[in-house]
Amino acid sequence: MRSSPDLPTQPDSLVQAESPKRQISRRKALALGLSAVTAAALGIYLIDDGRFDDDPTSFDPSLEYDKRLELAGTAGSIFQDDPEAATNSDWAHERQRSAAGLSDKIAGPFDSEEQPHFFKNHPHILKAAKRFGNAYRTSFDFAELCPEKGKFNQELMAQYVRILARCHHTGLEPVMTMHHWPMPKSFATYKNEEIQNGPLEHPDIVDHFAFYVKSVADFLFDPNKIREALKDEGYSQEFLQQILDERTLCRWFISVNEPVNLTFNAYISGYFPPYQHLRFGKTKILKEKVKQMHRIVYDELKKHAPSTHQAAGKETKIGMTHHVPHSDIKIYEKLGGWDFIEEMQDGQTSDFLGLQYYFRLKLSLLLSGFKGKDERYISGNELCPQIYPPGAYDVLKEADRRWPGKELVLSEWGFTNKVDAEGNESDKERPDWILSTIGHVTRAIREGVNVKGALYWPLSGNFEWRLGGQLHGRNALIDHHGNPLSWDNKDPQIINSAEALACANDHLLHPTPEKAAQLANMRAKTWQELNKLPVSP
Repeated sequence: MRSSPDLPTQPDSLVQAESPKRQISRRKALALGLSAVTAAALGIYLIDDGRFDDDPTSFDPSLEYDKRLELAGTAGSIFQDDPEAATNSDWAHERQRSAAGLSDKIAGPFDSEEQPHFFKNHPHILKAAKRFGNAYRTSFDFAELCPEKGKFNQELMAQYVRILARCHHTGLEPVMTMHHWPMPKSFATYKNEEIQNGPLEHPDIVDHFAFYVKSVADFLFDPNKIREALKDEGYSQEFLQQILDERTLCRWFISVNEPVNLTFNAYISGYFPPYQHLRFGKTKILKEKVKQMHRIVYDELKKHAPSTHQAAGKETKIGMTHHVPHSDIKIYEKLGGWDFIEEMQDGQTSDFLGLQYYFRLKLSLLLSGFKGKDERYISGNELCPQIYPPGAYDVLKEADRRWPGKELVLSEWGFTNKVDAEGNESDKERPDWILSTIGHVTRAIREGVNVKGALYWPLSGNFEWRLGGQLHGRNALIDHHGNPLSWDNKDPQIINSAEALACANDHLLHPTPEKAAQLANMRAKTWQELNKLPVSP
């Protein structure tokens, strides 16, 4: 850069004489700054051990009947509930490499016997889901339905129609996610069979997604295609005619699940395919593509949904869902927290906002490695380190502050049981975590937050990408045959997770003072069990 002609320039000798001093000053400033940050972090660690008071004396699950939820139930996703059924996605490509013993980035072993095999076992799984409420969330698989340009798998779509009909016949309101992470592998690029560039980077991926959404909508709202798909399912003529007349196989849709995993986890942290690191320059255009995908879902499904549905109070509802930890780490707000959600959220093309809350991400606990803290609230899942039930209230209130009056759905929430050194699973902590969380959700509702749904993740054991098959059934409520899981807790007087969730969701859907009192009594018992665990001094 030129020096200004109006100002005298310094002689080179003077500049050279001052440079070492300036360098020393900068080094001192940097050292002092690092020391200050380290001291502050150490101070936080020593002072704040992350404990909190969540005893049941303030537990109040009461709810007015007119504030009851429309949806309360459980959730899953089709790839994670049946990974072996997928062959055409980037995720399936990696799982196949893992199964063949080739290099891959899926942690942990994969055990086919531990997977739910949803397509095969969905009648049992959905029957079990009814115990936990009136709703079940799963997803369409973009890559399997539309593996290549211009191709749509009609036979697979008919299977999805049969699953949706089974939901209705079982008494469940289905919630369908249009995109839950996997993408067609034909849109990726490869080097030595390893993914180099992800499908989302392909210039034609948004157009292909539009073709997919239109194809799904054309099939889903076509009475003739529905009739053909269900003709051999053994349903009564009355039930079939109701489905055909109402054309409401599904009215709750999620456009894109946790877009942060398509940007941050795929291109910054590198946890998900295509495993790229610190590619900040790519995320801007990728986020714009995800927003386009959401708008395509909204416009296409609204166009196809019968106009009579809105008048009958059965309008099609569409929203995007976001992972929202309870965090005090400001940089996370920009990369994947509330600031990221505001950037992605389009109030003109969403009927509700989905929030997925699991844990607290606290700086002091992160610095300590979550060691030596309150063992009552340390999860069995390394991806969800500290359980923090009050965070559900804070997350709902913050969403309501940013989007006043917006319909909110807690589209995922849940916890993983611990396993001891011998491999025995414990269910001592989770019942209290469940009931406590429900108390904080009802508190937010009583204070005017417009909560419409709460879906516990997962119902059956699922495949977690960063943990491979390690979780198996530890975060589930049933096995893949629909049977309730048995834990180390054999005492009938001790409440288990399945009982806690079933009673809580029943209250959220049909609240009464008597049910609230029952939950309060249950919470007193689960708190007693939780406090038998060691608490570090």
